[in-house]
Amino acid sequence: MKIVYKKISDLIFADYNPRKLTKKEHKDLTASIKLFGIVDPIIINKNKKRKNIIIGGHQRVRIFKELKETQIPCVEINLEYEKEKELNVRLNKNLGSWDFDIMSNHFEVDELVDWGFKESEVYGEIETKEKIFSPDDCIVECLLINKECKGAKIWENKTGQKISK
Repeated sequence: MKIVYKKISDLIFADYNPRKLTKKEHKDLTASIKLFGIVDPIIINKNKKRKNIIIGGHQRVRIFKELKETQIPCVEINLEYEKEKELNVRLNKNLGSWDFDIMSNHFEVDELVDWGFKESEVYGEIETKEKIFSPDDCIVECLLINKECKGAKIWENKTGQKISK
């Protein structure tokens, strides 16, 4: 795979690209690009009829442009229009899933939230075991604890490790 640097002004955004970013996602991606740069090259078409159409990386290009950068690393591939569209969707959809047990054992929830996860994504995927505590015994805070801390749920992964917010 050969990486080439292209002028951002020469790249063309695909009009069919279905991806969008929320303000938070935009902020998170901007922070990541500022911290690490573009570590995943932009995929562009080099087909004569589709030259410089962005296939993958629209949001990264947009943010790099906002950061006043003029060139961006790209990988050029030669695809007809229908395959170009298919790859665009596959690049965004075929990403696999998260193993939340491994994540809970190796990462703090605050880290994951800082890196772009929503608390509901992290907590929503971790198995819970309900334990009843009095207000004096309450040691864990999470979204499901009521103000009196009665009937509080402590988040635990499958191995029994307690996860605090």
